[in-house]
Amino acid sequence: MWWNTSAMLRSIRTGFILTALTAVMFSSVLAQNEKPILGVLEDSPGHNSDAPNYRSVRVLFYYDAHEWKAYPTECAKLSCLQSATPSLTPEVIWTIGLDGRSLGKLTTQLLERPDQTLWGQFPVDSKSAASIGKPTLEFAGWMGGPVLRPLVLNSRPFVGDPERWKPSTVSGADAAKLRLAFKRKYPMLTSCENMDAKQYADADIRVAKAYRSKRGWQVVQLAVKGCAPDDERGDELSMEWYVVSPDGRVRYLDSNMHLVDAGDYDNDGKSELIFSIDDYNRGGYKLFYNDFKQKAVFEFSYH
Repeated sequence: MWWNTSAMLRSIRTGFILTALTAVMFSSVLAQNEKPILGVLEDSPGHNSDAPNYRSVRVLFYYDAHEWKAYPTECAKLSCLQSATPSLTPEVIWTIGLDGRSLGKLTTQLLERPDQTLWGQFPVDSKSAASIGKPTLEFAGWMGGPVLRPLVLNSRPFVGDPERWKPSTVSGADAAKLRLAFKRKYPMLTSCENMDAKQYADADIRVAKAYRSKRGWQVVQLAVKGCAPDDERGDELSMEWYVVSPDGRVRYLDSNMHLVDAGDYDNDGKSELIFSIDDYNRGGYKLFYNDFKQKAVFEFSYH
């Protein structure tokens, strides 16, 4: 039997083309199905007074079954992170986000270096890591020392902010409702120097920061010069966060944290908010989503 060489070559070429197209389509499907992983690019004080600050990636949250979940905080190895998300590879190409825009990419190797990792931290080259602004104490946390602001990292290219969260002012009506909610939670305060609890005026409660989305949601940081009666450390109530819904309902959100950024990190059309934890002997991050009905918490103690 004689083979038709031309027909055979055409068949082989067609097979190669179909195989290549199938591979591209399969890779595209894998990319579309890849679940987002969130981290932060951090600046941390050196481990002693003479050591310089160091940059690192801290791996925080992963998206699974329509929920955000926190990685185990004790993870100091890639294998530990992979116990939660087996698809996580040593090399991750992150998209760096801030204020709804991309600041570029950062490629990291999540190597097995337990001697240099701490609560999900993986060191990166400071020269290759993006930075915004100058070091301040805002995100210094319990360890203290000026640091650069953290930047959110997404393993998927989702960092846009469709809800357009921006700094804002608070209306008089909303301010009155916020102060009422604050006084319901803290009807009495101490001077922080002694434990004698006393009443205080509405005017003593100030709006420290406020942010609003285009849908009308607000998050507001309230502060007062005073301490809760059961606080034995004497920490002023300076980071009390409340959320105001578009229809004006106010509820307590959380305390002792700073807003890091907002973004639609799972690409569902709604923005999530990430806060850093700033509390006594506690650090980490909190992710609020689904109109503040749900949250994921990555939290650790320093000792």
